[in-house]
Amino acid sequence: MTTKLHTNRRMTVEDPYTRAMSYGPMVLTDAELLAIILRTGHGAQDAVALSRNLLEAYDNRLGKLLSSDLTELMEFPGIGRVKALELLALMEISKRIACEQHVGHMRMDCPRTIADYYMEQLRHNHNEQFIVCLFDSRAHLICDTILSSGTVRSTSISPREIFSFALRHHAVYIIVLHNHPSGVCEPSPQDIALTKELFASGHMLHIPLLDHIIIGDHTYYSFKEEGLVLDQKEVDND
Repeated sequence: MTTKLHTNRRMTVEDPYTRAMSYGPMVLTDAELLAIILRTGHGAQDAVALSRNLLEAYDNRLGKLLSSDLTELMEFPGIGRVKALELLALMEISKRIACEQHVGHMRMDCPRTIADYYMEQLRHNHNEQFIVCLFDSRAHLICDTILSSGTVRSTSISPREIFSFALRHHAVYIIVLHNHPSGVCEPSPQDIALTKELFASGHMLHIPLLDHIIIGDHTYYSFKEEGLVLDQKEVDND
């Protein structure tokens, strides 16, 4: 009698596990690292082949792969709900590690340190996210929150909502950020108009808007650095 073996195409003896145990994970390729996360393959593919094909579908760019959403990942043959969630969890962990590396160096008077802190959280997003950061009188970050996800053009960003949030948490200063999914961080006319409106509201409520930072792909635009949130006369005369 012939016995049919049911396998899920696990990795062979000469697999990434063996190499990682012997030499450390730094010697593994991107596909091999992904294979350790995914563990099993699909059909005739082992986990390494599945990972290699998955990477090729995203131009062999880990960042592009891990910026996908659950639905998009699950459309790839061999990637079900569990594997897709494992990949999304990996991306979230990498974002949090990136934030941890910058949190001790973040200063509200230094746009670059704030942009660095939020870069990995925002630069991969396909949709625009608008974040409000609250600071106390000693320039310490009190908290932050995502107030909208969509686009600054189509999503109503309400100054009232922003400053109500600031008042509830007794903030002394605020900084706002949003990303441009295109990767280009130059401000649009809508971005400029919104910044002027927030700056004017902050001046009236004595909760100054210190900056509006736009995150692109490894780049950023700071209204403060460009001198566009400090001139109250420009806002009053607009």
